[in-house]
This record gives sequence, C-alpha cells and structure tokens, in this order.
Amino acid sequence: MRRPLTEARAIAHLRKSYEGLGLRVEVDSLVAETGLRADLVVRGGPKTLIIEVKNSESLQQEHDSVVALARYAEGRSDTRFDLVLANPKRRRRSDRATAQNEAPVSG
Repeated sequence: MRRPLTEARAIAHLRKSYEGLGLRVEVDSLVAETGLRADLVVRGGPKTLIIEVKNSESLQQEHDSVVALARYAEGRSDTRFDLVLANPKRRRRSDRATAQNEAPVSG
C-alpha cells in the first residue's frame, strides 16, 4: 500500500529530527514480539520510542495494529508509544464558500 504524502513527509521530518539528536532511527521496523511493523522505532539509551504516523483515513484502516502497538508499549517500562496525526491542510471555510459560489466560466 502506498503511503499518503502527508504521512511520508511527517515520517521523514521525525526521522531527521531524532537522528539530529544522535538517536538511532529505524523506518518501517518490525517490533519484536508483536509481529507488527511500526513507522518509526527510535532507540537511545535504555528507552525505545515506537511512532506511528497516520492520517484520519489510515488511522481508521489500521486501528487494530495501532492499538496493539500502543498496548505493547504500555506493558513495558522501557518503551513509549506516540501516535502522530498527519492530516492535509484543509481549505478555510471562507475559501470553500467562495469557490462554491463562483459561477462557472463559459467559453
């Protein structure tokens, strides 16, 4: 399945940020003991951070795996789970109203 652009950008940004802190970042990493893949796994010192990046649509589609990863992290004192919501910018209400009220151009 192809990842939406907003998610891919967020993953790239997060990866760069964590690597900039000197942490090891794994992308699309298998989380041992769960059989699931996480968008990012960040390791540094004694702590592990599991990150899932989703938009509203992919969150609905992948709800069960997101919950399973969160529960896995919850049961471990050395692991944290973060869910990052990456939704595209929506047009302002006034912009939508203007676009809907414009007359079509006839040629």
